[in-house]
Amino acid sequence: MSPIEALDRVLDEFDGTHVEPLQAYMTGHPDPPMAVIVDRALTDDTKNQQGATWLLKEYGAAGVVPGPAATARLLSGSVRLKHWEAQLHLCQLVRHLVIEDDVEAGLFGFLQRAAESDKPFVRAWAYDGLDALADQHPHRREQVDQLLEAGATDPKASVRARIRNLREA
Repeated sequence: MSPIEALDRVLDEFDGTHVEPLQAYMTGHPDPPMAVIVDRALTDDTKNQQGATWLLKEYGAAGVVPGPAATARLLSGSVRLKHWEAQLHLCQLVRHLVIEDDVEAGLFGFLQRAAESDKPFVRAWAYDGLDALADQHPHRREQVDQLLEAGATDPKASVRARIRNLREA
């Protein structure tokens, strides 16, 4: 079975909760078709969004990231991510990506909206993504610092803790 066929199979089997099939895919495919995973993340199927973005996040944490064209496609298509977990995964992935100039404004908008999510973990990781974006694009630092300042009063401790950790780093 090809890596793409295996990817489609594991995404079909993914129930939206149990990540074991996704972990097994990663074990068997250390050099995955990242551009195809990005394409699956940008489908209208929320289960595929969840599974594919989880894979992108986990591969990114392991140092395997999409190439520049696939990264640009993912970041440009971020508005298509409707499920909160897919949004969370993208926020968690940002720190591992090289963010090109032509997509940074769109990513900044996505992260600003995510920082206003009704899901505390999305908000917390949106601030992490904003900080990572400002690290790569220093012209955003003042805006991001203002957003971090505002977020530091979030009612959820998890959001405040993430921002505190960013400020202490």
